Amino acid sequence: MNSSVCLPGPLLLVLVLANGCGGKDASNAHPPDGTGTTTSGGSQSTGDTGGPTTDGPSSSGTSSSTGTSSSGGTSSGGGSGGTAGGDTSSGGTAGGASMGGSSAGSSGAGGESCIDACELYGSACCLGSEPCLEPGDSCVIDILSTGVDVIYEYDDLEQEIAELPQDILVSIADTDIEFAAADPSPAKRFEFTLTAEASELHGALLDGVRIQPFWLSCNGQRLFAGVTYLSYGAAAIQTPVLHLGRNDEGRWVLALGAWQAAWFDTTSSDPAPAERMDRAELRAAFCQRGAMRELDPEALPPDL
Repeated sequence: MNSSVCLPGPLLLVLVLANGCGGKDASNAHPPDGTGTTTSGGSQSTGDTGGPTTDGPSSSGTSSSTGTSSSGGTSSGGGSGGTAGGDTSSGGTAGGASMGGSSAGSSGAGGESCIDACELYGSACCLGSEPCLEPGDSCVIDILSTGVDVIYEYDDLEQEIAELPQDILVSIADTDIEFAAADPSPAKRFEFTLTAEASELHGALLDGVRIQPFWLSCNGQRLFAGVTYLSYGAAAIQTPVLHLGRNDEGRWVLALGAWQAAWFDTTSSDPAPAERMDRAELRAAFCQRGAMRELDPEALPPDL
């Protein structure tokens, strides 16, 4: 049989001569090993390299098949089939490095604003396991207008306050306080000394406070409730108590105790009242601007 004769019908499927029929190239026929699909993928991969799509021997199809199997190479946007496979592997590593880099970048960004308050300002600002604190905490003491009777237990006080009108007589923001001081954590006592400006602004209202409930909130969240009371009162109040008075310079001072006698007897073995009051957010509001100090163990609350 002459090789130039075109065979009709099914016999065409077994024709393996190089010149083919009708001027068609043999590379367009499916190879007998069933790799026609991969050859097609190889041609696509070859196109990705920017080179011309040329007819070639079956070994070129095998190379194309390798390119197709490295589908990650196509997703990485370039490279030849074989190189793309390598790029896919390294691309995964690059992705991990990118994530790591992003994390490091966040750490770096945080590092720019991060304050090592523990090192700068001492143990009063060692706020747990974090090596630094991020500025942004803010706190406020809201003293309500409506007075209450003496309430001894914390749960009863919270319930009573919830049933009262929430009208605020005076709000003392942390920015109204020049500096704060506290016992070692968990602190049973906090002392807040107002600035001269805040003392003048709020003095008249503070002078009229007697037994009135308050909320201490940080970052918009209420942390705990308490009541204002005379420092020398003998009531066995087991809630946070806020004593108000002036220091020798005429500044208003707010002396906060975990219970009524905390400023005179700090030996309680129950840590719960102190832990309720000594919150990291509260210390952080002052530590972030270097306004937190250790309280003198012999300190006493101010007189009205």
